[in-house]
Amino acid sequence: MAIHVDLSELQSAAVEQLIRAHVVKPQAQDVLFKVSKKVFGSCLRQRPKSAVAVSAEELKELNEFLGKSRRAVDYSVWKRIRCSNCKKMLTFYDIFCSGRKLHGDSYIKRFLGGDEYHIHVQRRGGKMEVTCAACSTVNLVVTGYDGPEY
Repeated sequence: MAIHVDLSELQSAAVEQLIRAHVVKPQAQDVLFKVSKKVFGSCLRQRPKSAVAVSAEELKELNEFLGKSRRAVDYSVWKRIRCSNCKKMLTFYDIFCSGRKLHGDSYIKRFLGGDEYHIHVQRRGGKMEVTCAACSTVNLVVTGYDGPEY
C-alpha cells in the first residue's frame, strides 16, 4: 500500500518541488499525492518524451469505469516496459487492470474516480506484478525513477 498525502490545497510551486524531490529520491514506500488540477497538468507537461500513454480503446474503458473524461496522456506511465511474452508496451491500462485484481474496484475508484487528481510516485527498487492485458502474462516490473529525465 502507498502513503496517501493530500496536497491539493497547498501552493502549486511548493507541491511541484516536493513531488520532484520524491521522484528523484523516492521514499521506502510508494506515495500517492492528491494534487490540484493545476499541479497535475504541470507534472504532465514535465513527463519524459519516452512516457507511454494509453491507446484510444484503453482510454475509453478507463473513462467509462472511472466516470471521467480525461485524455490518453492523463493516464501515462513514465517508464517504457515491454511484456516479457508478447512484447506489447505496457501502459497505465495494464497497471490499472492489475490494480483492480489486487485492490478491488472500490479502492481504484476511490483514488482514480471523481474529480480528484493524483500523482503516484513509486518507491525505488520496488517490484510490482503487472498482467499484460493482451496476453495475460504476469510481468515483474521494477518500479521507481531511472533518471535523469523529470
